[in-house]
Amino acid sequence: GLVTTIDRRTGPDVRPLLARAGLDRFVDAIRAEHSYTWELMRLIEAHTVGGRCRPPFDLCFVDGAHSWDTDGFAFFLVEKLLRPGGWIVFDDLDWAYANATDLAPPDAELAALMSGEARSTTQVSRVFELLVRQHPAMDVVRVYGRRGWARKTGSGDPEAERLLVERLLHWIPPAISTAARNPTGARRTRSPREPVAREGTT
Repeated sequence: GLVTTIDRRTGPDVRPLLARAGLDRFVDAIRAEHSYTWELMRLIEAHTVGGRCRPPFDLCFVDGAHSWDTDGFAFFLVEKLLRPGGWIVFDDLDWAYANATDLAPPDAELAALMSGEARSTTQVSRVFELLVRQHPAMDVVRVYGRRGWARKTGSGDPEAERLLVERLLHWIPPAISTAARNPTGARRTRSPREPVAREGTT
């Protein structure tokens, strides 16, 4: 398979490291000039045939701008690129601009323009709860720790989906993975439809 990554051109360049490790042939590392949503648009365009996007991805991991405006829009773009039965994962559900101490200059400029409410709100959790969880194309929605997982309406192959979930659970820390496998056990984290805990807003 092939991993596609999107990051700012101004950020660290992973390509030399991939080349030294002999993994560069497995990764398409996109260096975004403008934004990752722009690159998602280009991917949709590249995979559109006969006026419809043919989704190429089985798993999409979103660790983006951490803002309602950007990541909310990104969800709808990613959903178009996600195959039936595929998963989207949102990182940092508990992150807020107000708590960040090491913002990159563009992010610091963005935060300075936000209201106090926006800075103190965990905006990724709002994206996950208000857009992802409520989207009709998502048939399984879970929160494990600080990550939200959602599956696009199934592939029609329950066994293949079960195996995919088993593989994905290897990404989750052991305690949370145990809770996910045994939702009625003592180490349970959260019911499937229970909203993620949110920080207060001002």
